[in-house]
Amino acid sequence: MTRRPRVLIADDDADIRALIQAMLAGAGVTSAAVANGTTALQHARSDPAELYVLDVQMPDITGVELCRQLKTEHPAGGRVLMVSAQASATAIAAAHAAGCDAYLAKPFTRAALLEKVNALLDDDIEPHATT
Repeated sequence: MTRRPRVLIADDDADIRALIQAMLAGAGVTSAAVANGTTALQHARSDPAELYVLDVQMPDITGVELCRQLKTEHPAGGRVLMVSAQASATAIAAAHAAGCDAYLAKPFTRAALLEKVNALLDDDIEPHATT
C-alpha cells in the first residue's frame, strides 16, 4: 500500500475547512484541519505535513506569517498552498515573499484545488474520483 501524503488545512472558516477536506477526500487524500494558525504551527512542530493549505486571513497568526514560520523552522519541509479571497497582486506577492509555493484565490473549483495539490506534491491524486 502506498503511503499518502499528510495534508494540514488551516482556515478559521469551518465551512471552507470542510469544503477543502471534502474535495481532497473525494480524490483519496486524507487531511487534518484546524481553525487557526497557532494550532497549525503546533501540529507542524509535532508532526510535519507534506502540504499545508493555509488561509491568508486568520485572526491569531495570518497565513502569511504562518508560512514564514513554517519555512523558517522546516526549510526542507512541507509545501505551502495559500488560499484567499484576496487576489490582488500585492497579496499574492506578499504570500510568495513569505515562501508560499502556490496561491489559489477563493472561490475555487475542485479541479483548480486538485491541480495545485498535484503539482505541489508531485503526486497523481485522482481528480475524477467522486465526492
